[in-house]
Amino acid sequence: LAFDPDYATNRRFYVNYTATNGCTAPAAAGCSKIVRYQTRANDPEQADPATRTEILEFRQPYSNHNGGPLAFGPDGMLYIATGDGTSYNYPDPRTVDVQSLDSLSGKILRIDPLTGL
Repeated sequence: LAFDPDYATNRRFYVNYTATNGCTAPAAAGCSKIVRYQTRANDPEQADPATRTEILEFRQPYSNHNGGPLAFGPDGMLYIATGDGTSYNYPDPRTVDVQSLDSLSGKILRIDPLTGL
């Protein structure tokens, strides 16, 4: 969970979670999703489900090692620790795609929180 630097005025916050269904990317165990919400205008202690906006989704080949924190940097960008996506008993962790630039696993991503790019 990370609160937008302008949360006091825009009421936006971001959530990083692992889903086991509803994933658009093919995955063995699910996917990680970065989602933006706003709190209700009349109740700042409740998220407004109607404001849900999916910012980013990426596959998770196993059900553990799937993520980490979200944080805003001083540049206003959203930083996401993705986890390596391996299993605790994965036979050869060197074969997981964390070293590939085509994979979002095992990275710290820096994205624009409004566009997901």
